[in-house]
Amino acid sequence: MKKKIMIQDKFSLLSFILISCIVTQSLYSQTNKSIYNHSDYSYYIGESLAHSLFQGCSIFAGSIDNTDDPSISLIIKETIFGEPPDENSILLNYTEPRPLARFRSESYSPWILVDVKKGNELIVSNCKGKNGIRKYGLIVSDTSLFPGIRESISHFEKYRETPEILLKTSQYVDKYKDEVFSGYIILLLTRYGTNVNKNYSALVLSELIENEKMPKPGFAFAIVSLQRFLVREDDLKIDVKKKLIKRLIDAGSSKKSSATQAIYVLLRVADDNRLDLRPFLNKRQKKLLLENYRANKDFLFRMVSAERKSKFENLLLLNE
Repeated sequence: MKKKIMIQDKFSLLSFILISCIVTQSLYSQTNKSIYNHSDYSYYIGESLAHSLFQGCSIFAGSIDNTDDPSISLIIKETIFGEPPDENSILLNYTEPRPLARFRSESYSPWILVDVKKGNELIVSNCKGKNGIRKYGLIVSDTSLFPGIRESISHFEKYRETPEILLKTSQYVDKYKDEVFSGYIILLLTRYGTNVNKNYSALVLSELIENEKMPKPGFAFAIVSLQRFLVREDDLKIDVKKKLIKRLIDAGSSKKSSATQAIYVLLRVADDNRLDLRPFLNKRQKKLLLENYRANKDFLFRMVSAERKSKFENLLLLNE
């Protein structure tokens, strides 16, 4: 049984890599000329912020006082989250930005797209690394992103006290229309929030894949996480699984652009012995699902095995 689960996990990981490449544009550019477009960079900052918050980093605002290479002196003006630094100013070690590095990478540099100039305002996360050595998981100079960072931190503080706030996530996405918040909330739901309440996270993810205002980079994480929730026997309550399946069928049989993403998840779980989709499908939904499925068949054929496609098609064609 354990071996089977490990194989499924590996397949989920491969699927995640594949769908990340196909459903979204690459989050990280292959050149230094244009490391990110603004939307993708903002989303990336939201992800990095979520990592910093869950690692218990201190987050503060300040201004650059000195730019003597390789150290940059920062005067601290405000502690936004966590413990305040011991001093009123700190030295930041500048490292060359690496556009393909991720937050947890050993070669990660938080200086991507940071405008290093005396007097510029920064938001910085100060994190405790290995052996007590401090590292900086987030450094942002783009002041247009500061409101999104602050809103995300405010949401995180509310979430720690009242996890039920996750159920209003789609409303927050509509309200802020902000890529920073979207990057933060998707990572919270797919990686960290699931440790607190998987049921809340799964329900919210099923709403977000239908939300037309959700930035593209979040879809890949949301879709794969939903699939994993649904095929693991003990992760979710039965009534929550039923709600998820109903929402996915409603989304997959709609005219929204998210229909393809919903069908992808249904394809992945349709032949699982623990999940029977038939009680949730009426004739109208079968017809609409089949139309959307056929319209996106070329894309979907690259995403799942022939066996899964065959079972899903038989399910939809039954009593057509």
